[in-house]
Amino acid sequence: MTWFTAHFKFGVNTAEVQDAQHTIRRLLQAGVIKGNETVDPGELSSRLGIPRRHIASALSNLEAEGILERRGGRTIVVRVITEDEISEILAIRHDVESRVAEQLARIATDEDIDALRQEIDAQRRAAVADERILFMDHAAEFHCLLAERARFIHAARIMRTWQDLQRVIGVGALHSRHVMLLVAHEHADLVDFIEAGDEQRARELATQHLLATAGRLNISAVTE
Repeated sequence: MTWFTAHFKFGVNTAEVQDAQHTIRRLLQAGVIKGNETVDPGELSSRLGIPRRHIASALSNLEAEGILERRGGRTIVVRVITEDEISEILAIRHDVESRVAEQLARIATDEDIDALRQEIDAQRRAAVADERILFMDHAAEFHCLLAERARFIHAARIMRTWQDLQRVIGVGALHSRHVMLLVAHEHADLVDFIEAGDEQRARELATQHLLATAGRLNISAVTE
């Protein structure tokens, strides 16, 4: 499937399709629909009360993003994210985010710091409420915001295209309220060093955070 097909043929930019896609994402992130499970558009349409054409468009978009895959031409299944893929994503994130943290420590304004702290506050509220999916939304937004505020425009765009995939990966690492609060604390420490203008420590802490994430996923991260 081409990018053009996914984004224009099925009309996925309509509000109704975006709503359907958001709902399906939530089911995936919550593990209601699991890896290798077949996704039936008709069944989803009945379950969610959403017209089948909107479901079909939403599924096509998620397929283009790599969350779903088509087998045998017609069957749609949830793609299993392999350990190698997770390791690759973490390795790329290390290369990008360590530089992002260093750059942001050099140029961050008070407005940048305030925006990052607002996301951390939102993470803490979600953690206290034990809302894993909401927490992942804010955690993913925090990492994209780091790149945007560092003026790494292309890196930010790439990270935003990965948001859904990283939410699915990240939910598996958040075993408890304690872990969520720990992640928020790691984010807060990083912002402290960015605000202090400590480029080296900001870079080191970004690396340590990604290594900790890999550890929570029982994945070996490549950071050299």
